[in-house]
Amino acid sequence: MSLVPAFTALKAATTSTIHSKPTNSGPQMNQRLRITHKLVATAAIAAAVAATTACGDLPTTASDAASQSSAKVVSEPFEGRPSINDFCGQKPIQVALADGFGGNSLRKIMRRQFELEAAKCPNITKTFYTDANADPQKYASDISGLVAQGVNAIITLDDFGPAALPALRKATQAGVVVVPYKSNPGGTPGSDYEVFVSEDSDAVGKEWADWASEVTGGTGDVAMLGGTPGNALSTAFLDGYKKAAPQGLKLIQNDPITTNWTIAGMQQAVSGMLTQHPDTKLLLADYGATIPAIARAYQAAGKPLVPLAVTASSNEVGCAWKDLKAKNPGFELLSVDGTGNVPKIALRKAVAAAQGLKDPESPLVKLSVFIDTKNGKMPTCNPALPPDADLSADLTPEQMKAVFAR
Repeated sequence: MSLVPAFTALKAATTSTIHSKPTNSGPQMNQRLRITHKLVATAAIAAAVAATTACGDLPTTASDAASQSSAKVVSEPFEGRPSINDFCGQKPIQVALADGFGGNSLRKIMRRQFELEAAKCPNITKTFYTDANADPQKYASDISGLVAQGVNAIITLDDFGPAALPALRKATQAGVVVVPYKSNPGGTPGSDYEVFVSEDSDAVGKEWADWASEVTGGTGDVAMLGGTPGNALSTAFLDGYKKAAPQGLKLIQNDPITTNWTIAGMQQAVSGMLTQHPDTKLLLADYGATIPAIARAYQAAGKPLVPLAVTASSNEVGCAWKDLKAKNPGFELLSVDGTGNVPKIALRKAVAAAQGLKDPESPLVKLSVFIDTKNGKMPTCNPALPPDADLSADLTPEQMKAVFAR
């Protein structure tokens, strides 16, 4: 079954020649292992994008950064927040984004958000990007290398949980401002690093729980599809859901199911889940861009797709919606989005601290409901953009195309 016939037909009718690259490369084994499932998709992991240290291979100019203000779709919580221009200061500085794994579409989008936000400060003289490519040892080496090159501020999505903390602490002790985002490394903010910036996972969990109760009637089995084994982010979303879920909705297991946040990993994990729990009534997932893989697993099992509550959807999901709904009448979708914009807040915090200024905005971000098909908030499809595009990201269509034209 083609999951996106509508997308394909509409895209063919446009003059766009942008093509997205496959995003089935996977991140690493988290060092804080609480393994409940076997790692999947090792072939996808082996194909991950090679790690790089660079100033960015997309053009980042003042005019490019300024163009962000037009033709963008932004999640509501990000509107009204400060501009980085309020914190640029006067001192020339260098900044970096250190990724634990940079090979999927959301990471590429977050990298571009970082680059464009940094371009707004004329006194940011150089930007660096590193990709540890799922290797915690390389991640620590990347951080040390950035410190040695004189970087003043580092924002980071480490993927390794507390195992990354020694590297972050060492950089902080060397006088570098370090701001982790999304994945909590533990430790003590203000001592081991500057501040931790993240989504309000309890708020996301409550949105999921309230919607799950509505679409299921409050009873049935539920599965949570997470990322790498024991990662802090998936666990935080699931914990938020548990706090608000009705008693009649039973998790098939207490921890997130491992998918490695990859297309191949998701399809394999869902196939295995359906073998053991064929009557699962609703799915939760913290990487909604993998919904097409979930649909393929259900089709292979000869079962209709069930409702999904997710974060981080994609253009492909929006363009596939009508076809999926027509073939799966019971399918509904909730997506809480805007997660790709979080690095901008992390960078503002880092730049302000490096300049001796204070950014007063909250480091806790409440994301918006971007899709709710049960209640008439339908998915968006832009056939001129690549399937992997995140339509909730604070990027213009031209900037989003550039992300996937690398």
